Amino acid sequence: MIRTGYTMRRSWIKVPLATLLLFGSVYILTSMQDTRESLHVSSDTEERQKVLIIFTQTRSGSSFTGEVFASVNNSMYLYEPLYPFGQNCASFVEQKQRLLKQILNCDFTKLQTTYEYGFNKSDQKDYASCRKEGFCFTRQSIGLANSYRKVCSRLAPEHNGCRYPMQHRILNKVCDNSHLIVAKVTRICSLEDVEDIYRHLTAAKKDPYIIHLVRDLRSIASSRIKLNDHLNLEGIGGYVTYSYCRRQRRNLEYLKSVSDGAKMSSIIANGRYLRLRYEDMATNVIDEAKKVFEFLELPFPREVDEYVRSSLHPNITHLKQIVAKGREGSKEARKLLKKIDQPYGKVRDPLKIVNEWRSIVPFELVKRIQDECADVIEKMGYTLFGNKENMKDFSFHSFARK
Repeated sequence: MIRTGYTMRRSWIKVPLATLLLFGSVYILTSMQDTRESLHVSSDTEERQKVLIIFTQTRSGSSFTGEVFASVNNSMYLYEPLYPFGQNCASFVEQKQRLLKQILNCDFTKLQTTYEYGFNKSDQKDYASCRKEGFCFTRQSIGLANSYRKVCSRLAPEHNGCRYPMQHRILNKVCDNSHLIVAKVTRICSLEDVEDIYRHLTAAKKDPYIIHLVRDLRSIASSRIKLNDHLNLEGIGGYVTYSYCRRQRRNLEYLKSVSDGAKMSSIIANGRYLRLRYEDMATNVIDEAKKVFEFLELPFPREVDEYVRSSLHPNITHLKQIVAKGREGSKEARKLLKKIDQPYGKVRDPLKIVNEWRSIVPFELVKRIQDECADVIEKMGYTLFGNKENMKDFSFHSFARK
């Protein structure tokens, strides 16, 4: 039996905020018959290189969450390593698994060959400069780029000033020297497909962990609207209910089958799975990050605390007042406001993140998502709204808090 930390019956919100039940925000699934003591990592395992896979979907806050853990000194952050295979998470599954097994085991020798295969077989365009720079999204992986230059200048100063494209033997060395490897993975659908990667890394003497990052489906719809892409509201509704909702439902069904004993999960049996809601991460990031590092059996780093505090600007009203009145610092405030409004940005206004969808998404679209995905919404600990008035009333929480 799997312990998820809470149960929730289907119901429409009718009670005020003060009477909402309080639920935990981080869910660690373990086998009930196993105790935490029996799963404690042995002394030789503690010396193994830790690998963190952030398993999630796009528009789920993965950029900000990934950067939090990538800010750890001596870490290697892999931002969307499966990018060349395109957006369809159900395609090229074996090839994606193979690539992750290789690079998370610090073997980058076949990276360019795999990139070429992915781009040639999928419809993905190389907007991430994967071919030119030898690695996808180097500008989103600043820590990796800096570490690469340091290692390269020491081992291969003759390599054109250590410019792009990156050498794979240098990447191997950077990876070997890293205490923590973090990979943001959005292009694999199923948690069950991550099992094979986990078992491979364990056999390779790595110390792997899986964070399952989720977000309110209605908030995802809001994020899609803000992107202003080719989808209209009806298209966004279909995309959220078909792609995002079905994917979350399948993973919940898989976890239930593990809980019921119908399937086996090494990740869960070994206590290496943690489900994290983005809303909790956004509104209580320091405490949530500390819990994650406790899950990773690592001390909470000072540099993570500093990064988080520099990335959060909750007083957006104050910033707007500075700009409007032309006061000292208005130039910096204007830049910060632009970063907060950027869809792919990493500077966050926590309250805006949690509540903005309730002002942006029409209730008709909210109702469609709730009608088709009520089971997923409630199992993730979010609140269903029965009417527009309750949705617009911010005295009601949209998710169960502690």
